[in-house]
Amino acid sequence: MEYFLFLAAFYSFAALAHGQGCSMKNINFNGNDASQFGEEAASYEECANICKQAKTCSMWAYNTFWKRCYPKKPLENNMPLPNAILWDLASVSGFINCPTNCKFQNVNFMGDIAVGFPIQNITEEMCELSCRNEADCKLWVYRSGERKCMLKTSVIGLPSNAVWSGGDVAGFKNCTNGLGGFGQYIILQSTTTGPIVDKINETIPVIAVG
Repeated sequence: MEYFLFLAAFYSFAALAHGQGCSMKNINFNGNDASQFGEEAASYEECANICKQAKTCSMWAYNTFWKRCYPKKPLENNMPLPNAILWDLASVSGFINCPTNCKFQNVNFMGDIAVGFPIQNITEEMCELSCRNEADCKLWVYRSGERKCMLKTSVIGLPSNAVWSGGDVAGFKNCTNGLGGFGQYIILQSTTTGPIVDKINETIPVIAVG
């Protein structure tokens, strides 16, 4: 019996009109909502403006089906990334000020599948290089106090769970210009007959520049 697994899709971040914010289609920054039911908004651009006007809001999520905007409350310890990032075809999420770096101090990416075993007694730079050289690695975490490197994979190329962790450093593979220029292939579906991704940029929606 023929069965279906998940096929490859493509996504990218893109700067919004003023060059500071960035947003992403098909991604939900889950949790930490400023209000339980959100606010009505006609578009994700309007949702970004609602967040910007709130002053304390730095991230937002927009449900395209219900047209609801969910500005996010400030995260503890000034976390630069949302705690939970989910693949969601009915969502667009974004930052008011897009992170410009590719690695984050005092952050740990938890909950994603490890690639191999932790690498002991190496430097942070060697940890980052190890991820670049490992085909399945999408994320890396370096525990400076233990000189330990953990390589991780992720179906969406982003951490499913980012948490504050003193002394850790976490980063992305294939990131050279912060999240505003971040983009990569992610594996969502395949079939028993092989990849079914033709003209991927034409069939998978990506971020529109505002």
